[in-house]
Amino acid sequence: MGKIGLLVVVLALFGTVRCYNADLAASLGGLPIVGPMVAPPASAPAYVNAIGTPVASALPEADFAKWFPAEPTADPYNPALWNGVEAYMTAAGTQAGWAEVCKKIAGAAGADRAASPLLGALACSDDGSVTQFQRFAVEVMAARGSVALWLTGAPGGTLAAIQGRQGELRVLCTSSLVSRQGTANSPWPGACAKALDIAYLTNDGATTFAALGEAYRIAATEIARLDPTIAQAPGYFGAPVKK
Repeated sequence: MGKIGLLVVVLALFGTVRCYNADLAASLGGLPIVGPMVAPPASAPAYVNAIGTPVASALPEADFAKWFPAEPTADPYNPALWNGVEAYMTAAGTQAGWAEVCKKIAGAAGADRAASPLLGALACSDDGSVTQFQRFAVEVMAARGSVALWLTGAPGGTLAAIQGRQGELRVLCTSSLVSRQGTANSPWPGACAKALDIAYLTNDGATTFAALGEAYRIAATEIARLDPTIAQAPGYFGAPVKK
């Protein structure tokens, strides 16, 4: 019995030593209510807090003169060129993005839209109606880029991409300000017909590419006629107009 008693005492002392060396905060940290008070949870890493927050992106540098060369180029479907164009046209899909795009292009186009109507069509207008017509020009440029990428087999060049852009154009041609310009002398019905060319569906992408180019030229000419002076910010209906 003496030996058993001694063993009990040793075990008790050993348990005391273990408790003495234990991390009390860690032990209590797992308890409800008391745990967070004794051992507050570590703050979430910065990358966790950043989840869902859009990353600010800057428009890439671009040589706008190459978008509309005066003379035919050796490679009109150059993927590097059209990838850059598509980056701008995609950014132009929101009001904030369009304001950034058209202002940057305005800096390259100067003040006289009629002097360079193809590039000028994508420079800011403080006329709300013209801003809506420019939406058509943006989608035509984006569709032309999709066709060029498809013709060259470049990443992103798919039939679905072309059809998606033409879907946007079809909406503009049937339910926007563009659709309400159906007078005898209006250029918009012709521009819409060209923009919705489907020759690419019979593997004739070159014809669709050329038709989109003509649709853009028609739109750019009309935009320059409606507002020959380039502004530094786009105008919208219901917003103050600033020249």
